[in-house]
Amino acid sequence: MVESPRVKQLREADRASNTTTAYASNWRSFEAWCSGRDVVAGRVDETVVAEYLAHLYESGSAPSSIARVYSALLAKLRETAPEVWPQGLRPYNIAQTLRGIRSKSERRVVQKRALTAEDMSKIVAKLGHDMKDTRDRALLLVGLMGGLRRSELIALDVEVLETTDEGLKIFIPKSKTDQQRRGRTVGLLVQQNEDECPVRAVKEWLRMAAIERGAIFRPVYHGVTVDRRLNDRMVARIVKDAVASIGLNPNDFSGHSLRAGFVTTAAKQKKSLRSIMSQTGHKSETQVMGYIRPATVFEDNATEDFMSSKKVPT
Repeated sequence: MVESPRVKQLREADRASNTTTAYASNWRSFEAWCSGRDVVAGRVDETVVAEYLAHLYESGSAPSSIARVYSALLAKLRETAPEVWPQGLRPYNIAQTLRGIRSKSERRVVQKRALTAEDMSKIVAKLGHDMKDTRDRALLLVGLMGGLRRSELIALDVEVLETTDEGLKIFIPKSKTDQQRRGRTVGLLVQQNEDECPVRAVKEWLRMAAIERGAIFRPVYHGVTVDRRLNDRMVARIVKDAVASIGLNPNDFSGHSLRAGFVTTAAKQKKSLRSIMSQTGHKSETQVMGYIRPATVFEDNATEDFMSSKKVPT
């Protein structure tokens, strides 16, 4: 039996406004994922949904978050395709997928640490001004403040840069989540401290290495720049060497620590979720919140002054 309009109205009236907002966000993320695979989100079957849940897990989402996303998708699919997703349907393969996600999450490798702005300040203070250190300063600052993936960082060309009075515009022509290849523009503002300014650092690196076109970040051997791009392993090595210089364990960090560090630092600085996602190009709020929640766990914390109740007069 198809759900009647009055039952639908009563059911929706019972749903809290914050849940409605979360459901809408989850559905938009699912639509974006489906569009990149030429699939109509509102007409998918259980196999597609199971694949999406697996995608969320591989992207770092927690099992509890994935379960909530599934609830959101199920609610929407019952509206858009009631003949495929009738009330009471509990697809067995999705249930298996969720159980597998919960099981595997217990053995998941610990996520690498975020390289925060505080760490970066210490790192750039240690760097010198020779060819390699100049390159590393530019790469680390752009990677952190741009919130860039390693693949985006090493793909940067001189031609995608635009210097303005406010800072540096970087056009990212393609990325992992940009299936339509529309690209996005990332802005890096000039920083007051010149040693921590990505705009100044990039200009200095390009001038010193005499790079006028093509790849921005290139290998340096014995003080000489090689005419080819860095690869992702080289970026990881630069990050590990940088954190080791300030006494941190390099095994705790990876090339992805720059992107994670941007989200972590921005969240602590109370930047809006919209501005964070605009910089990183994230399509899913769930993925971004995976960085933000651990970073802000002690802010507005329910245990503040928990055991500091006033004495009751006797």
